[in-house]
Amino acid sequence: MGEIFSFRFVAITIVSLLGAIGFGFLLPEPVRTVNVGTTGTVSDIGLHIAIQKGYFREEGLKIELSAQTVPGRMLNGLRNGALDVGGAIASPALYNAAADGAFKIVADKGSLRPMQNHFSLLVRADHIKSGRYKSLSDLKGMRIAVPGISNNNASARLNAILNAGGLKWDDVTPFDSGFAQHLANYERGEIDVSLTTEPIAGYLVEKGLAVRINQADLIYRAQQAGALLYSGKFIKERKADGEKFMRAYLRGVRDYQDSLEDGRLEGARADFVIAALARTTPAQNPSIFRNLAMPGSDTNGVVNTASLSNDLEFFKEKKWVTDQELTAAQVVDGHFATAAIENIGQHGVGSVITQVRKQLRLLLSS
Repeated sequence: MGEIFSFRFVAITIVSLLGAIGFGFLLPEPVRTVNVGTTGTVSDIGLHIAIQKGYFREEGLKIELSAQTVPGRMLNGLRNGALDVGGAIASPALYNAAADGAFKIVADKGSLRPMQNHFSLLVRADHIKSGRYKSLSDLKGMRIAVPGISNNNASARLNAILNAGGLKWDDVTPFDSGFAQHLANYERGEIDVSLTTEPIAGYLVEKGLAVRINQADLIYRAQQAGALLYSGKFIKERKADGEKFMRAYLRGVRDYQDSLEDGRLEGARADFVIAALARTTPAQNPSIFRNLAMPGSDTNGVVNTASLSNDLEFFKEKKWVTDQELTAAQVVDGHFATAAIENIGQHGVGSVITQVRKQLRLLLSS
């Protein structure tokens, strides 16, 4: 009798364990938290859309946002692992911090394109009215506000603009001033010109303090201005989560790009995007965003390494980058964007090219 009881007990235990294991396979994967640093600028819009549309939730990710507006804090957070994902200007500071592989550029997060330039060249309104400024060559001798001169890729952009006007770096007086200070700089007459990001640039134009110089938008149209960054720890230890994050992020970027017409928020999804911008940036008046020059963002996550290389060489020339042997390729990891595209497909012009190539292969093989 004891043997029968023991057999039944063992059998029931085994069945229970198998049932528990089987039921475990049916349970959803636990939600994974990703710590993301935000800049509070327009370039965060793809991230915020993806959050509000639930794209990260669909991937089983919970996004914890952390405002990183103090210079250097974002990069430090990525270096020490406090942040998994962040965004930053492709600047000398980024290259100096990333030299040991502490983080990588994994996708575009703001690039200059025709009609999509969120870093505008602004000239003081009274210089336009008086005729002091008529063309880029008139920048000579002017005091130009540049945020973090030796720690921002706006300097490389300014250098390209000056060269287009037949000028050199030493022909002007760069004035180190953060974006948030540009309003006061113009009001006090401390500067003649500035390189300013949206939405601050749009606000200055709306107040009549400055005029956006549209021709400057076409001078360095392919510059890789901002970059999406993954910490080295996140890449090494949570590769699958990195791929999930990229899929959701690019879906948000695609929604953003689809809301634009000629670089302005006038598309079918514009109202949703404008509301998101009003909630997540300092410019809380939705009407401001109707007139902004919005940043470009590659919907397939492609990083312009040629632009990064060009700017890096300028930074080396100015001795702003410590490692003179560093290359742009060393700080870029295109794996996550490539893996995302394999899952969600190409978007925009890239998808058209892919389809054309596919049709050509079919024709040639028939």
